[in-house]
Amino acid sequence: MVDSPRPPSSPQPPNQRRELSEYTPFTNRAVVLGVVIAVFVVLYAVPIREFVQQRSEISALQAEKTRTTQNIKDLNQRLKQWKDPAFVSAQARQRLQYVMPGEVSYVVLDPNEGPTPIINGRPASGSQGAWYSIMWRSVQTADQQADTTTNGN
Repeated sequence: MVDSPRPPSSPQPPNQRRELSEYTPFTNRAVVLGVVIAVFVVLYAVPIREFVQQRSEISALQAEKTRTTQNIKDLNQRLKQWKDPAFVSAQARQRLQYVMPGEVSYVVLDPNEGPTPIINGRPASGSQGAWYSIMWRSVQTADQQADTTTNGN
């Protein structure tokens, strides 16, 4: 007998026959696996985000610690300078215009420069003078402003 293909009209059992519209590209196992993976992603997203955020905070704090340590080293160096009597003496001479007993202080003026113009009670050239002069001018200016406000009322 000749092998003949099964005639198309022969009925197949209903559980073995699928129409093209019922065909799905995923098996049930693949769908379950996808759901399980999605649940794990959702569950681990928050802890991973917290971990990354904490790592960035740690690195920022380490950088701040490095800056603070360097600042402490600089301040200790300045403290060591101020403990040196020669440095203190030099700063007193420079900043406060002090002289040692028996020394004479001279102020040398440039003959090519004329007098410094005063604008609003201050030298126009930016030369402020000694700290006590600046402080005294500040007191006088504040006193004048207090007088004008009390006289105006």
